Amino acid sequence: MLKIGELAKESKTSKRTLDYYTNIGLLDCIRSEKGYRYYDEHTLSRLEYIKQCQELHLPLTEIKERLFVTEKSNLDKSEFEIQINRIKYDMEHLSAELEEIIEAVNTLDYEGNLRILNRLSVQAERLQKKLTVFSL
Repeated sequence: MLKIGELAKESKTSKRTLDYYTNIGLLDCIRSEKGYRYYDEHTLSRLEYIKQCQELHLPLTEIKERLFVTEKSNLDKSEFEIQINRIKYDMEHLSAELEEIIEAVNTLDYEGNLRILNRLSVQAERLQKKLTVFSL
C-alpha cells in the first residue's frame, strides 16, 4: 500500500491531481483512521492508463467509463472467449453465405450470357439462310 505522497512520487503525478482523481472516482483509496489515503500497487498501472488516454485527448469522463468497463465489468475471460467464438462462427457462416451469393450471381451471369448467345446463334442461322438464298 502506498500513501498519496509515495504514489505521487512514483507516478510523477501531483498530490492534488491524485486527490482530484480520487474524488471523481478514477482512483480508489483506503482511508486509515487518521484519514491517510492508501493506494494499492494496481493504482500505478491505472494511472499509466489514465495518462495514455489523456495523451489521446480523451476526457476524464470517457476514461472513467473505459476503466469501469475494463476493471469493474462482470465479464470474465471465459465469457469474452465465448463471445469471440460466437463472432468467429458468425463470420465463417456469413463468409460461406457470401460465397454462395457470389456463385449464384456468377451463375446468373453465365446463364444470362448463354441465353443471349443462343438467341444470337438462332439469329445468325437465320441470317446465314437468307444469305444462302440470296447467293443462289
